[in-house]
Order: sequence, then structure tokens, then C-alpha cells
Amino acid sequence: MTAPATTNRIDESSAGPIRAEREAAAMAAAHDWRAMSARLASMPPAAEDRSAMTTKLGDAAAKDDRWLWDWLAHEPANTSALAVQLNYVVSVAWAVRTAAQADQVNHEQRQTFARTLRNAKIILARATAADPSDPAPLIAMQSAAMGLGWTNDEYRELLGKIRERAPYSFTSHQRAMRYFLPRWFGSLETVERYVEGVLAGAPPGSALTALRLEMLYLEFRPKDEAGRTRFYRGARFNQALDAGIADAAAADPAHPKLPYLRHWLAHGLWQSGRLAEGAVQFRALGNYCGADPWNWYGDQTGTFREARDACYAAAG
Repeated sequence: MTAPATTNRIDESSAGPIRAEREAAAMAAAHDWRAMSARLASMPPAAEDRSAMTTKLGDAAAKDDRWLWDWLAHEPANTSALAVQLNYVVSVAWAVRTAAQADQVNHEQRQTFARTLRNAKIILARATAADPSDPAPLIAMQSAAMGLGWTNDEYRELLGKIRERAPYSFTSHQRAMRYFLPRWFGSLETVERYVEGVLAGAPPGSALTALRLEMLYLEFRPKDEAGRTRFYRGARFNQALDAGIADAAAADPAHPKLPYLRHWLAHGLWQSGRLAEGAVQFRALGNYCGADPWNWYGDQTGTFREARDACYAAAG
């Protein structure tokens, strides 16, 4: 079985051709808030496409926010608009702070970061008053809560409200998993318990098995080369891969988070030596590598190519 023909261009800007993200980018480029309003209103409140779109629109507004203020002026109680505004606030705040280590962020950056994020609670209050059943503003608030350093009790209260409205939200559960990491506001035991609890109740095709693969990569992967080889060839990691493969097979091909799961599978299968199986995931991904864990490599595109070429060669 030969590798598919590929161009030399690898796209680092996206995890894949995700319809919701592409629609959001097109509407933002056109400054068409009316189209945004109608499109988001047409989606089920807990739809993963809706979360993907409000996140993408928030990021776009951080670069040019004129259409967002027009939208809010015309529809101040529209919870979709308010969810976009919340994501916008988070995106602006992190742009100020930057992704640098805490000791490399100066006092002014920290102050502006916190001051910007404090607006999120005001926006959330407006959204909750307008429609308390809408999960989108609550999910958007998760990123602000992490930046503001909410306590575990405060954060779990927010999670409880989200789970009542969107129990299988990939976006929400991924944000919570990262909040509960030892480096942020949790511990190894806490994050492991959270992830396994989520997966115990998740339906097939939710793509949520990506959370386990990410957690294992971040928290259980040894630092030494020999240890990593044993880790990638070990039972726990390979059982996680098997569960992820089954999850991906059961997912709607249009699921906006399926590409994220496939990236974790492609990377894990490459590292574990299951190259022919990795080729299946790489074929499904095409030339996109704008996702973790490739994002964490110094040579993102080069590593993606290396892994893909090895898997294609093994597949024959």
C-alpha cells in the first residue's frame, strides 16, 4: 500500500480542514457578524462545532475587533456574541502576557493580564442573565478562570454547571484537564482521576481519548531516552492508543476535534513502533500539523515529516 501523493507544503496553522474553524475565519474576514449570529443560533447549544467556532471567532477578534463591537451593540444579550467576547478577552490577555515562563513576565504584563481577565466575570454575568442554559459562555470562562487562578472549589463549581449543559464537551474537558495538571492547579492524582472519570462515561466517538494520550505524554513520559522507549512500548500507553483508535473509528468524520485525536494517535503510534497503524492516521490528517504534540517540537514540520515518512515506509 503506497503513500498518497503529498505536496511539500505542510500547514502549521491548523489541526486539519475543520469546517467550523474555516467558517469562522471567513465570517471574521468579512466582518459579517450577522452571519455569525445566524450560524451560531442554528447550532445546538452544546455542539462541539459551536465551541470551536466561538473560540476561533474570539481569536480573530483579538486581531480586529470592530465587527465584535458592532455585534454587541446590536445584540447585547446574544449569548453567542458574549461567548465570543469572553474568548476574545482571554486571547487579548494572553497576547499581553505572552507564553513566556512566569519569571520572564514583567510586572506590567502581569498586571495588564489580570486586569483584562477580570472583565470575563462581568461578561459571564451578562450572559448568564440573558440565558443561563447556554454552555458556551461558561466554557469560554474556563480559560479566564485558569488565568485568574481560581481555586479548585471555584473551578469545580463552574465545571458542574457546564456538565449539566454539555456533559461531553471536548473543549471543556480538555481545558479542565490542563487546569488540573500539577504545573497549574492540580496534582498527578487529581488530573488522572479527572481524565479517567471523564472517559468512563464518554460515548464512543467523542474524541475524548485524546485527553488520556495528552496526559500520559505530559505527566508520565520519562525524561531519559531508555525510559521513554519503555514507556512508549509499555502496556498502559498502548492500551491508550487502542482506545483512541476505537474512539476515532466511531467518531463522526466531521467532528471538529477528531483531527486533534488523530494527531495524538499518529505521534503515539510512531513513537511506539506501530508504524503501519500510524500511516492510517497520517493519511487521514493529510498535510496538517498545527496541533499538539507537534507544536511542542523545535522543528514542528520536520518532526511531522519524519514521523509520517517512517510510517508510510513501513506501510509499504
